Amino acid sequence: MQHTWRPLKKNDKVRLIAPGAGSPITTQPSSNWHDLEKSCELLRSWQLEPVFSPIIFGDNTSYYNFANTDQHRYDDFVDAFQSDAAAIWTFRGGYGSDRIVRALHKNTMTPSSPKLFIGFSDVTIIHSYLNQHWHLNTLHALSARQLGLHLVNADDVEATRKLIFGEKNTASFTLTPLNTAATKKQEIIAPIAGGNLTLVQTSLGTPWQAPNQQTILLLEDVDEAPYRIARILQQFLSNGFIDALAAIILGDFMPEKNMDLVLQEFADQTVIPVLRYQGIGHGKHNHPIPLGSSASLSLGKEPQLIIPT
Repeated sequence: MQHTWRPLKKNDKVRLIAPGAGSPITTQPSSNWHDLEKSCELLRSWQLEPVFSPIIFGDNTSYYNFANTDQHRYDDFVDAFQSDAAAIWTFRGGYGSDRIVRALHKNTMTPSSPKLFIGFSDVTIIHSYLNQHWHLNTLHALSARQLGLHLVNADDVEATRKLIFGEKNTASFTLTPLNTAATKKQEIIAPIAGGNLTLVQTSLGTPWQAPNQQTILLLEDVDEAPYRIARILQQFLSNGFIDALAAIILGDFMPEKNMDLVLQEFADQTVIPVLRYQGIGHGKHNHPIPLGSSASLSLGKEPQLIIPT
């Protein structure tokens, strides 16, 4: 049985964590704390109480821009889910969440109560774990850093706010069909899973592999050459990973040059419905989409997707 989050209310605590990267390494060393404070300011303007651990960031001597050591990031993650916070919002994606999930899988802990978990990109792997192993519905949406620095379109920020406060209890999308299977009138009821394409690929064969049995799979990616995206999609066609999916929704693939050709080729080679929604991913638009929830997908000339929170 899936557990959903309760809508947030005034003065609820929102725990900020960084399971992967800190602010981009091209920014000043002090920008982690600066950017975190901007995130906190925005949440306070929504009458929420942002909280974070002093170990959210630390000295990093690794080969990558991790927010802190693996152990500290893991400890912060576990503490967040055992805290009295109503929601957990990830600071950024980047790289590193898979290392947290691997450690988490060895632990028998479960959250003290269902919490709203928000993030995207590298956090895809955490969504997959929480959806399947803790049976928590989650929210694929902009990062806390993007929120604080106003890096995402205001309409998508407002859509996120309305969902987490329960002012809207469904997320609705008008999709574009990319193959014949997507245009045939049909009603599909299935859970939503997925997120970042690269993370879905790297999860294959792990206990937190994205579910692929009668699931609607969301895919998006960034900073990958078209041939790399094509290579992953061809792998999915070859290894049978997508054969039992109910449908595939392709979000944004940035940068976009030549990407439409890659995605259309994949759709033409696929027998299950493949659809497009531009506005989920790493661009200026990143519309929130609940994961784990059972969704209603109406296929046809103008496919509609409705997901309850």
